[in-house]
Amino acid sequence: MPVARRLGIPVGNAGTRVRRLRANNGALNTWVIDYLPLDLGRQFDLVALRTNSVIQLIDQLPGFKLERGHQLISARPASRAVAAKLRVP
Repeated sequence: MPVARRLGIPVGNAGTRVRRLRANNGALNTWVIDYLPLDLGRQFDLVALRTNSVIQLIDQLPGFKLERGHQLISARPASRAVAAKLRVP
């Protein structure tokens, strides 16, 4: 399903894609890609995105209440770029 439809924005409109590493107990182990409507994604700075989940950040915004979401979790071999970031072969 196209990302725009999931976000409820017209196809062709800009959105925000956030790609980042997440750590568990200090060990980098997860590559996360979040998609957000552009106006929402622009409200988060890099420091906040490095230290919080997107759900936490949305819940902290005045006037926003997270009603629903969609999460897809998958596992696949890392691309060379992601493997380098995760420091794995």
